[in-house]
Amino acid sequence: MKKAAVIGATGAMGYALVSELQREGVEVFAVCRNVQKADQLFQGMTNVTIVKGDVRDERRLQHIFEKVDVAFISINIPYQNWKDELLPLFGHVFSAAQAAGTKLAVVDNIYSYSMEDQWLTEETAREPVTKKGQLRKQLLQEAEAWQNKGTEILIAHFSDFYGPYGDHTILQQTITSMLSGKRPLFVGPLKNKREFIYTPDGAKALITLARHHDAYQQCWNIPGGELASGEEIIHILRELTGNKKKPFVITSQMIRISGLFSGFMREVGEMMVLTEKPVYLNGAKYEEKIGPLPKTKLAAGLKAVVESEQLQKK
Repeated sequence: MKKAAVIGATGAMGYALVSELQREGVEVFAVCRNVQKADQLFQGMTNVTIVKGDVRDERRLQHIFEKVDVAFISINIPYQNWKDELLPLFGHVFSAAQAAGTKLAVVDNIYSYSMEDQWLTEETAREPVTKKGQLRKQLLQEAEAWQNKGTEILIAHFSDFYGPYGDHTILQQTITSMLSGKRPLFVGPLKNKREFIYTPDGAKALITLARHHDAYQQCWNIPGGELASGEEIIHILRELTGNKKKPFVITSQMIRISGLFSGFMREVGEMMVLTEKPVYLNGAKYEEKIGPLPKTKLAAGLKAVVESEQLQKK
């Protein structure tokens, strides 16, 4: 891989992908709508070209794809827009890749899986219990149809992100509130063990996967480094920030009430099931066929995020 594009470059995983690709000496086209934000994120990075682009512009997308070996797709769409936009936007991505003859490495979540089993393998049934899960299942079916037409696509499933510049992630709310001296906000029950993946780990794993020809036309689970409860996370952050205040737990009922006034919060409410009945990714397939997964300890990952936030404020 000599040249790559990252679509959605200013998001949490997009930023990590751009950072890791350029660190590995790959020439990167960082594609995004917010060029000003990209300028701030990627200043000083070598081998990075910022490209203003929108996946709705299929011709523009094809032109970008024609320049690269692999396109990493890390599109972040607000929940309330999924119903109308998710499948059409990815339709543009798949069509442009087919026309350009470019490989795709797609960042996906776990919503399409059945939640009956606590540990999810790539063979776990695709029987989602939520509307957003049904949309992600349809997206996988669309990807399979394009694969049958010859487009090389790999799908990588991730748990919730955390990492530098992860502004819209669940854990970022907790980190930001603690750094500002407020009560720590935490979404979901404090005692349940949850899985979070440090975005630099996820980026390294996905880039390694994308270099393997046999990885395409398949789905892959990329799990986080360790499981941790909200109590354990807040304990680590207390040591890092000095904030000892009592956590403020955001419950499903609070989300439902907020959903009466906010379309976004109404959509968040549907996914609170994952905080109340957590499931975890099994990464055995990756480790058997590709190699060891990068797994940063939670304490080290949170320390890096806190330090990144503090540096940004200076």
